[in-house]
Amino acid sequence: MKKKYSRNDLAVEDAVVELFKGKLTTAESRHSGEGIFFTSRIVDDFVILSSNTMFTHNNISEHTRQFIHSKRDESKRMIGVDAGTLVFLKMSNHSKKDIKEVFDMFAPIDSGFVKTSIPIKHACCEFGYPVSRSQARRLCTRFEEFEEIVLDFADVDNIGQAFAHEIFNVFQKNHPNLKLIVNNAAPYVKNMIERVKN
Repeated sequence: MKKKYSRNDLAVEDAVVELFKGKLTTAESRHSGEGIFFTSRIVDDFVILSSNTMFTHNNISEHTRQFIHSKRDESKRMIGVDAGTLVFLKMSNHSKKDIKEVFDMFAPIDSGFVKTSIPIKHACCEFGYPVSRSQARRLCTRFEEFEEIVLDFADVDNIGQAFAHEIFNVFQKNHPNLKLIVNNAAPYVKNMIERVKN
């Protein structure tokens, strides 16, 4: 049975999609909109949980998910409210990650923050696989601020024709200089993308 969701759920889903893109802030004079984007890629595990919606790049295990939910419930009891946001970060003391390498992937010194990568499973599949034009339009909001966008379809088995057409036909025709790169597309997803392009 398909999950029903409210306007509030959509607002949270929109916020999650914007976090994946990066380069958005509500206070431009004080923030660049890059902090969460780069921090979430530098540490080993990064999760934000708010309104029962999760922002993470990781294929987080059920154990970690249960830990986060228990900590959220514990936090609620401590502050006496049924709202709020929990942020969870984990990094090994022996991490070999190179911060410069992470920044160079998305923001080369001579170009700035020009590339982003969006895991479609985490950004668009909160309520099932992506099917609609409205989902595609929300995803494409602010794409023109980048030169290159990687759409990672790992673990997404299906997409709707309208979703694919809006991105790879309508949006791409209106932004011919923006490079859209498709990664890890399953055969059905790849076929649907090729079908709407043609």
